[in-house]
Amino acid sequence: MNLVVGDTGPINYLIQIEAIEVLPRLFDRMLIPSSVHLELISSAAPEFVQAWTGKLPTWCEIRHVDLILPETFPGLSTADREVICLAK
Repeated sequence: MNLVVGDTGPINYLIQIEAIEVLPRLFDRMLIPSSVHLELISSAAPEFVQAWTGKLPTWCEIRHVDLILPETFPGLSTADREVICLAK
């Protein structure tokens, strides 16, 4: 199985340029941490990004991440740290 862990930026911009469908062509499944999901549905995200995220396709799955990297990595958001942990 071909699997990828998604982060907010790439997902956001693929939706905006109407190229998000490239992901299921390359990967069987995409996992996104719950913090990435929250960023994509936040009021700060474009409406069409929020709409896409509100109706995730079957190849995209939200995962809760219990273990996150310590905050000793300056500049990394919670979502970034969760993506790294989920990918590990």
